[in-house]
Amino acid sequence: MQVKRWVLVALLLGSATVGAGAIIASNVIYHHTSNNAFCTSCHSMAIQADDAYFKRSAHRSNSKGVIASCGDCHIPKTNWFVETYVKATSGARDVFPNSRTISKIRRFGPLTE
Repeated sequence: MQVKRWVLVALLLGSATVGAGAIIASNVIYHHTSNNAFCTSCHSMAIQADDAYFKRSAHRSNSKGVIASCGDCHIPKTNWFVETYVKATSGARDVFPNSRTISKIRRFGPLTE
């Protein structure tokens, strides 16, 4: 069975377009989800960001004046595949426990001291 050349070229071009689009979309998503505003949007990390000790640490107050973002240390920048794997696995580890905590708060009401 002979495959027509234009079908093969169309499949290759379509696959390349979808692949390039996926890489571009993932880079845009990474950019928006690797900043401090996104990382501290979770209630457990908002407490960390407001901690006085954290504000005096090398993350926020150092001799160089550089403020490290969460993604600078917690997401490796070696290559796209490693970045994707680490972001997906660490994100899943963070989301599932927090979603259970949020559902408990909704079910039983807010925690009071």
